[in-house]
Amino acid sequence: MGSERYGISREWYDGTYQMIAIPMEGSCDSLNVGVAATVLAYEAVKKNKFIPQHLKP
Repeated sequence: MGSERYGISREWYDGTYQMIAIPMEGSCDSLNVGVAATVLAYEAVKKNKFIPQHLKP
């Protein structure tokens, strides 16, 4: 998570945070934080086959 101009801060690089990557095709080289969070949430739900209680038949 970083600003469009400066990217991720040195504090994040130097920390003990886990880095992940979202594969992208075409000319897009970055996503805004909201879109990236949505992609990650979708993949986590899909991987764990999680269905929220209110959506179960």
